[in-house]
Amino acid sequence: MALDLQDSTTGTRGRDDLLLQKITGDLVAYRLVESNPPIARDFQSHYERGDRPNPTQHYKAFDWLGVSMFTQRNRVESFVQRARASGRPAWLAEVRLVRGHGMYVIYNSKTTHLEVFGFPQVLLGLVDHIDD
Repeated sequence: MALDLQDSTTGTRGRDDLLLQKITGDLVAYRLVESNPPIARDFQSHYERGDRPNPTQHYKAFDWLGVSMFTQRNRVESFVQRARASGRPAWLAEVRLVRGHGMYVIYNSKTTHLEVFGFPQVLLGLVDHIDD
């Protein structure tokens, strides 16, 4: 599924607009996970993990509530390499986001970054593959 990079209510596209879109087809996304095999915690938002948001960046609340994923594999591969170099466990998870699970994404057209909103257990069940 390609994301429709225009606002469904106005039919227009701003330069830096963030858009919220329901998953209506298959979309492959990639995420760094800290367990192999992954566990539900690997798909929890900062909020669900109990992390406190930055009070000076209230406009980025979606970052705190969503789960970061990317549409380009190489973006996550670089995160995995850096995490491993610093001694942290890290793997790349390929996740097939599919319709019918009540998931939403926030994105903009300038980046391959997604904020995914879904239940951790559901996201865990959508993992297609883990790279060693």
